[in-house]
Amino acid sequence: MNRVNCIFLAVCCAAFAASADTVLTFTPSANNAHTTESIPTDVSSPATGDFTWEAWFKASDLTLAENRMVAQTGWLWNESGRLMLAVRKNGNNPGGNQPALEAFYYNGANKRLIGSTVVTADWHHAALVRQGTTISLYLDGAFETNATDYVNSTPSGVDTAPFLIGPAFYGSLAEVRLWNVARTAAEIASTKDQRLTGNETTLLGYWPLDEGTAPV
Repeated sequence: MNRVNCIFLAVCCAAFAASADTVLTFTPSANNAHTTESIPTDVSSPATGDFTWEAWFKASDLTLAENRMVAQTGWLWNESGRLMLAVRKNGNNPGGNQPALEAFYYNGANKRLIGSTVVTADWHHAALVRQGTTISLYLDGAFETNATDYVNSTPSGVDTAPFLIGPAFYGSLAEVRLWNVARTAAEIASTKDQRLTGNETTLLGYWPLDEGTAPV
């Protein structure tokens, strides 16, 4: 594995905390996003059934074609079974050549679901919800877009492969959450600005990313 340079910074994130919080900032050691490090967790992203991913993010480089925040197994572009939550900048985006929230997934072919709201260099909250074969994107608690053709039947081992945080991300992440239900817009909005206790019903994985140090 390649080394990743990670540092914890005390920053004022008024969007989700009234006072300064500590967050994890990713500074990958290589320009090739496919070779940068990630944090594999001990909780797998659900292979079947509904789920919700959430994260606060602040992208430090909005010029990247794909800045990847969280992912399940098969996160690289050429791996079947992939699902990634990212910020994408491309001339084919609904808002033009501006960064926007993206879900990159595989349903027999590469697919991209891209929001229309421009992502700025500020802190934002992102959510990806799966309900049946529908995946939906939310930015800062507001619905962005959805697709109804998502499947997750491959690759083998998807039940045991880790959930990945920052598989190729340039910027800061906090409050990464994995729920085993399809959360509603109201539920997402009601808790997005709060630190959780970790004991919430239907919460499968929770990574505040607010303590400790990492090797550099």
